[in-house]
Amino acid sequence: MKKLFYKIKTNDRLDFYVEDNTTSFGGDGANPYGAGDIALTLLATGDVGIGATAPASKLDVDGSIRIDNAGAGKLIMRRQDDGADVDVIVMGNPIQFGTVAGGTNDIAIHPGATERVRITTAGKVGIGNTAPPQPLTVAGNISGSGTLSIGRIADEGDAIIVDGIDGGRYDVLTVKENGNARWNLSFEGNTSTNSLTLNGNATSNVMHWDNATGNVGIGTTSPAAQLDVSGSIFPSGDGFHDLGSLTKQWRNIYTADFHLNNTRREEGNEIDGTKGDWTIQEGKEDLYLLNNETGKKYKFNITEIE
Repeated sequence: MKKLFYKIKTNDRLDFYVEDNTTSFGGDGANPYGAGDIALTLLATGDVGIGATAPASKLDVDGSIRIDNAGAGKLIMRRQDDGADVDVIVMGNPIQFGTVAGGTNDIAIHPGATERVRITTAGKVGIGNTAPPQPLTVAGNISGSGTLSIGRIADEGDAIIVDGIDGGRYDVLTVKENGNARWNLSFEGNTSTNSLTLNGNATSNVMHWDNATGNVGIGTTSPAAQLDVSGSIFPSGDGFHDLGSLTKQWRNIYTADFHLNNTRREEGNEIDGTKGDWTIQEGKEDLYLLNNETGKKYKFNITEIE
């Protein structure tokens, strides 16, 4: 069994040594066992070093610290403001960290001179925010490589809230491919005069929603009707879809030339079963009918009435 020796050093230091088969201490101030054999150092200032021969604080440990009390050991610290004991680490299952018992203070993490993360006693976490109003509040950008999953939302609840500055324009959502922006949904305006615009990297103003009027524009940012399309509209098939119905009729149709063509249908008309390709055009005094297959031209017989 090794023995523990102590010696008062000339520099107001008390060292405890662990025996390593050496028979004598030697002269004053000398350590015959080697620096690594000093088990404990007490300074006249009251600082204690374990494995540290020049402790710079009340307890200076050069090595690991083990806490064990049948799986429930604790590291207890005393608060500076009121002197109350606070359980900082409780060893158990699970291991608990923080002001576990008796604590009324937040936990702040300072990787440098500036606070970066805060956990409040209410269970809210702030990253770059010292007073997080939500369970997780981040002041800055968030990046990730996985899936953002949002659980079940209450009826009429909000899944994602974007709170911007009045009068500004900013992208609510940007979709990228290999770091290159492909699509973005932008907001612009203030109060009730605002809009959302869907833009592509090759085509701007793909779709525009005007909140003040409720109008929607495709290819235009100034829709003059509930649906304003700058471009052509095509059905998904040839001869399969209707514009309106018997009970949902358009009041008026405003058009230039009117083209009638049933040549791509399997069946012809209901009178003689034939097919045709015609165009109705307007003249100053008359209406004209053109047969696009034969090239023949006709004029409608129009009778003026009082």
